[in-house]
Amino acid sequence: TDARTVFNAGSPVAWTGRRKNLQNVTVATASVPAVPHYAEHVTFTGTTTIDAISATWAGHEFTGFFSGATPIGPGNNLKGGGFTTAAGGVHRFYFDGTNWFIR
Repeated sequence: TDARTVFNAGSPVAWTGRRKNLQNVTVATASVPAVPHYAEHVTFTGTTTIDAISATWAGHEFTGFFSGATPIGPGNNLKGGGFTTAAGGVHRFYFDGTNWFIR
């Protein structure tokens, strides 16, 4: 299977033989923010409490950068939360197919 076909499914990204849009993806904070399945670096804007993150694919990891003090609550599919990030905070997220873990 061509990996470009698998990862482009449902995505507005057009593949041209190189990976695209893997850096500097910006997502507004929400109770359940939708992180793109191709994202490796995500900047979260806002200060809304994050209780879960939309499911992507097992093994997906990304680095989250926070522009404001954002509460990260443990709940739903988000494990390792229960704290508030500082503005400029950086955290690593890993999805095991069911839950997101903060490393």
